[in-house]
Amino acid sequence: MAEILNAKIVLRLNANWQRIGFATVAEAFTAMMGGDSSNPPALALDLEYERNEDGSINYDKLSVATPKSWDEWQKLPIREGDMTISTVKQKLRVPTVIVCPKFHKMPIKKLRPTKQAIRERDGNTCQYSGKPLTNKTASLDHVLPKSKGGQDTWENLVLCHRDLNSKKGNRLNHELGLKLLKQPYAPKPIPLCELIRDIKHPDHAHF
Repeated sequence: MAEILNAKIVLRLNANWQRIGFATVAEAFTAMMGGDSSNPPALALDLEYERNEDGSINYDKLSVATPKSWDEWQKLPIREGDMTISTVKQKLRVPTVIVCPKFHKMPIKKLRPTKQAIRERDGNTCQYSGKPLTNKTASLDHVLPKSKGGQDTWENLVLCHRDLNSKKGNRLNHELGLKLLKQPYAPKPIPLCELIRDIKHPDHAHF
């Protein structure tokens, strides 16, 4: 039972039913029972689907999603395909989606300036020559070299052809007559709901 209780498989939604992350089954039960300082109160969704002609569940056609309190959830019957845990008194259905009705915020995430992120921002193009780059020819250039105090920041990193980067070494751009095509910038923080795309259960595909 400990294994499933610690499994991070429960999709967590805010009051607007937007994805804000995943909870373990234990965290989901805690939230349903009132929550704690790091776990806002939540209701679990009782999800019902249409059936195929052969009687099997059609997970593509959600018919109803009903929020249930902890007291209501304990009384729900166990259905075919439900995950369960057993307590001393009864067998409980494991929720797959919970909603936090008092949590209206949408957490945002600041992206780190990784090589992949810089490549996406700079369109896979050398920021000095404008030529397209490949995995083999792309490298990260510090506009202000690290040896002169340059940092690993969005504003100081650009995509550059590796040969040009090697030629530049620890010199400044003006020493080589290099000019940037555009000023490097930090992308705006992204709402967490846009980054959470994992489907850990068929129920998650509907949110």
